[in-house]
Amino acid sequence: MAPKLDLAIVKNTFPDNKIDENIDIRGGKAQANQYRNVLLRRVSDYVSEYMGIGVGRSATPADKKAFSSTGMSAGAIPDAIIDLDEFESVTGIRLSEVTAMKQGSFDPITLPGAYETKVGGVGDTTIPAITSLKRTLAGEEGQLIQKTMQQFKKPENKQASGPEAIAALFSEPMKAYKDLLILNTKLKFGNYLKIDLADMDKKKGTGTFKFVANPLKNLPVDAFNNPKIFGEYFSVVLKVKPSEAKAIMIITPKAKLYNDITKDIQDATAKISEAHMNIHKVKFSQGLLNNLIQRGIPEKIKSKDAANEYLSLIIGFAKEFERGGLTPFTIRTTYESPLIGRQTFDNIKFKSKRKKDVTQQKFISGAQLSALVQKRLGAIMPKGPERGPPLSPTILTERTGRFRSSVAVLPNYKANVIRFFYDPIYKSLIESQRNPDILVTNTIREVVQGLYARKFNIVRGN
Repeated sequence: MAPKLDLAIVKNTFPDNKIDENIDIRGGKAQANQYRNVLLRRVSDYVSEYMGIGVGRSATPADKKAFSSTGMSAGAIPDAIIDLDEFESVTGIRLSEVTAMKQGSFDPITLPGAYETKVGGVGDTTIPAITSLKRTLAGEEGQLIQKTMQQFKKPENKQASGPEAIAALFSEPMKAYKDLLILNTKLKFGNYLKIDLADMDKKKGTGTFKFVANPLKNLPVDAFNNPKIFGEYFSVVLKVKPSEAKAIMIITPKAKLYNDITKDIQDATAKISEAHMNIHKVKFSQGLLNNLIQRGIPEKIKSKDAANEYLSLIIGFAKEFERGGLTPFTIRTTYESPLIGRQTFDNIKFKSKRKKDVTQQKFISGAQLSALVQKRLGAIMPKGPERGPPLSPTILTERTGRFRSSVAVLPNYKANVIRFFYDPIYKSLIESQRNPDILVTNTIREVVQGLYARKFNIVRGN
């Protein structure tokens, strides 16, 4: 059985802070915390990068290029990229393979396996938005959104919703942006993960990872072309925010669609929790806590009281793992202006069968791979003074950079083996909780799974 949550890293990193170790993340104090969204984005980053082999990682430049080649907004790429076969071997669930046309052509492209993540069970009953577009009011696109919206709402009213917003979205001047919003919706929601953290005190539930393959599959054929049918399944909000000089379009599933999506949900909580433990040698709650503390206090938090509230909230979220197994997070939201091209939505295909062909990939040199691993180690190792206690119970603390710079990686791609080396002085720590073999192995695995659609046997070479 995994040990209980160890808060030593919190106390060692922030010894002078007065932290509430028993905050209720559903309580009014937590809900009102102005830095809650900052924390949730960091939790989302952790999940995207550390879920485990086949379960989830952040998008690489190649992934982003593949999605963007369809005309999709770069900021709308799904939260987690996966290897579909590996994901199935870990969770027992087969998610959909999504194929779309490249922008401005009839060339099909199979997109990287991916899923979008939403959160439930933390006090907010609002159905989460699927996707959105954000444009500056100074640009042509933002001005068009603003002018189109004003045809349906008075100028002093800065938001349009309901039938008026749908009518505005389907109006001729907005066609390019409607098409882009729908393209983002279909490709972003090719697969869906709901983090469902029930209120343990009231519902006696458990925290779960719940997946749905192709959640939009039961929509009527004409749902994205007929505004009346579209309005039965989706709500749209058009906003103008003068304070930010932005115009925003948001699409959200209505209860009719959201309830339909949840009918096909498959629970993978136990298998994902086990996979994380096997790979990282700590349970999810501890890994999350360690990562969030290592990232430090956000720069925008200036006061001591605000820092205490933020750190208390970190512990509150980590403890939800203790109570329910897993904890919630929200989607990362970024916005970029994409190229808008033609995309026939009927040409977007969702398949659940296995991929049989794997595209031949180019391999990088050992020196290049070593540099990537050293860079990643620099991002995850806590930084500390040359003297003092370790800052993490499970990861080496970087003090001089000697260990990280000594790590060398030698791949043998034909044999599917990657060997690593580091300064032998650190072998004395192999039997400790901060085993450098585990740290380097996990880091190499994380780096190579973002580069190659295959598994490697990773071993120490000295």
